[in-house]
Amino acid sequence: MSGERREVGLVGKYELHDELAQGGMATVFVGRLVGGAGFTKCVAVKRVHDHLARDEELVALMLEEARLTQHIRHPNVVATLDVEAGERELLLIMEYVHGQTLGELLKTSARVRARVPVEVAASIMHGVLLGLHAAHETRDASGSPLSIIHRDVSPQNVMVGADGVARILDFGIAKAVDSVAHTRTGELRGKVPYMAPEILRFEPASRQSDVWAAAVVLWETLCARRLFVGEGMTLWGKILTSELARPGDVLGEPTPLDAIVMRGLARDRSERYATAAEMAAAIESAVPLAPAPAVASWVMGLAGPSLAQREAILQAIASRAPRAPTSWPSLVREEAASLVASTSSERNIVPPEAPPRRSRAPWVVSALLAVAVLVLLGWRLPR
Repeated sequence: MSGERREVGLVGKYELHDELAQGGMATVFVGRLVGGAGFTKCVAVKRVHDHLARDEELVALMLEEARLTQHIRHPNVVATLDVEAGERELLLIMEYVHGQTLGELLKTSARVRARVPVEVAASIMHGVLLGLHAAHETRDASGSPLSIIHRDVSPQNVMVGADGVARILDFGIAKAVDSVAHTRTGELRGKVPYMAPEILRFEPASRQSDVWAAAVVLWETLCARRLFVGEGMTLWGKILTSELARPGDVLGEPTPLDAIVMRGLARDRSERYATAAEMAAAIESAVPLAPAPAVASWVMGLAGPSLAQREAILQAIASRAPRAPTSWPSLVREEAASLVASTSSERNIVPPEAPPRRSRAPWVVSALLAVAVLVLLGWRLPR
């Protein structure tokens, strides 16, 4: 990512600027909300790929999940702010977090052969678990539980901010994609290495399915390697039956989190932590959590240059006068007008002027004069 700002487009009231990340389902951009009276706000915009945005069933499910997840309010959850759905687009508008995904941070850490400090790993996963618990406990306006399960907890869906706070993102999206895929093909889609055994057995997901995935992420954060590697049924077999090594066995020395990780990885969900909050409390009791400034320092040590480049882009975006919000019909009209203008110019054709509109002012004057005459003659208008 360079320091030069690149504007991708304007959809509704959102400007799309530089690309942040791209996955199998969507591309994420730095965006800007353009409101009234010159109000602007930096956001993250997840632009769903065209082939998915055209899938009416999938779009309906995503919109429903977005309506549910808007109720989640917690400092360890990236908030879903808005949805823009058009004929050719589906945009999920999220809180912008200046930071890096745990997945990218772990890749950089492995490249420079630096272990993640246990206290930092503990702090990150403690925050993630609290965010998950908040989602699991979320209720609607009437107080009824929404039973929100993430279903796609992975390093790619954990954002660690430059402020040292870990946040979980993308609630509900995996459920929508998986619901359509399972209905149509009888197969599961998603990040299989983080799926709990019960999901692979096509049993209902629960909050303890998220606990399993969080335990996998914690194992990988400590060990700086993937826990489950393979393809197809080989990978499924490892998740369902293979013997799992404790992090300390991989590192050559025990860690204070070994027992916690292994309980989270119990294949029988009744043997796992009952809630994400319970696992978070166990982590907090086992090891001192790194304070936010220490986590922030770790993030900047690995991602400082890329975050500095992004900061320059944000400043460039902020300094630019916002464009007026444009709806899809307006965009289509603008494109058509541009096409007509360019075609006329190429052929040296001057578009004909529209005939002048006839003014209605004389009729109004005549009517007023008629009324004045009637009054002068003493006529009375019928009541």
